[in-house]
Amino acid sequence: MPHYATILDYKRLIKYVNLFFLDEKLLSKVYSSGDLVVSDFNPMNFCYPIKYYDGTLIRYFSSDSKDILDMCIFLSSKLTGKIYVPHIPKELYESFIPYGFTIEYKIESLYKYCNSTNTNKNTCQFVNYTNTYYEALRSIDSLCFPKPMLISKNDVLDLLKDKNTIFRICIYDNLPVGFSLLKINNTIEYGSISKIAVKPDYQNQGIGSMILQDISETLRFYNIFIIFVDNIFESSTNFFLKNKFKRWSVSYLLSKHI
Repeated sequence: MPHYATILDYKRLIKYVNLFFLDEKLLSKVYSSGDLVVSDFNPMNFCYPIKYYDGTLIRYFSSDSKDILDMCIFLSSKLTGKIYVPHIPKELYESFIPYGFTIEYKIESLYKYCNSTNTNKNTCQFVNYTNTYYEALRSIDSLCFPKPMLISKNDVLDLLKDKNTIFRICIYDNLPVGFSLLKINNTIEYGSISKIAVKPDYQNQGIGSMILQDISETLRFYNIFIIFVDNIFESSTNFFLKNKFKRWSVSYLLSKHI
């Protein structure tokens, strides 16, 4: 049975865990909140909740299937509302079903190295998001994504406070036609695409590829040379492959409502 971390557990993790994968300040914050769960099977395996606007995500650090299941079930029993467990492989997700979890999305993870400059001409202009663009953002967002995935005004305010979030607006013919939402991790030096969108009337004109080009150039400014994306729309896979992304893995996002 997993347990909530004691001070000894916390000190052990700080001393021995590979912080290449986790920021020490975040681990300290999670421990202080009382939400850090450690495995009894392997004291180096752990998980914790991350609260988002639409629910709580359980992030885990373990490669053992039974350990992942035990820790996630233990922690989820203490949570309320919508709970998400990401990146569960096909061979494991059926073990979650008896506990009330269902498949929310199939996730295809892709990555790309952006260590070379793209010489293609970019006919779009890119600017950092400001509230001037909120109505345009809301319009593009609602045209491209289902309602549960839409970004609210409060979400935007929270994102702008996060120094590791980069919010870019794509301008074409003097009109906002797309945007990108990018998270950077300076600890392990990678970027992840949270959202990318192009207004339907402007799709299939190369604008999405130009947004990816801007993302690559933005990351290189921060000396980051690898991008990850978790894609849940099968129709978008070819778009990323066309832009030289490579497949990394296939897994599932599970959810449960308590």
